[in-house]
Amino acid sequence: MSASNISAVTKSASAAAVSGRSRLMGVYFVNLVTSGSNTQGSVNIRNGAAVSDTILFTLNASTAAAGTSIDIPDGGMVFSGGMYIDIPTLTPTNSITHVTLLFEGGVAA
Repeated sequence: MSASNISAVTKSASAAAVSGRSRLMGVYFVNLVTSGSNTQGSVNIRNGAAVSDTILFTLNASTAAAGTSIDIPDGGMVFSGGMYIDIPTLTPTNSITHVTLLFEGGVAA
């Protein structure tokens, strides 16, 4: 049994996701087929509330259309200024449609 409270937030476009100091515990994202072919998308998770803030974590999807989950070990990854999810617009080279963050601390934005 976990001694902490894990929360979740999902975004389908670039936006502030978590306000305040927090720990990223896990990520789930979906990579779709675009324009009839598989593409490799990427997502940046930034330390703060704006697209100009520092990137602390980058996710690169596989070339297959699928959902992917990532667990962050050893107490997660600290984001002192909150978390901003930077999801590039859907194009033939980026096909990630939404991202779910599992986090501790902070407040979902």
